[in-house]
Amino acid sequence: MDKSNTLTILKNAFLIERKGKSLYEKAMDHAKDEAV
Repeated sequence: MDKSNTLTILKNAFLIERKGKSLYEKAMDHAKDEAV
């Protein structure tokens, strides 16, 4: 496995994690709206 391939995998993992975090925050906001 070459270096650029590893960097691409790390970058993708970071983007996926960030996307998951924003989805989680959206779900939390939605849950708060429902609770009110």
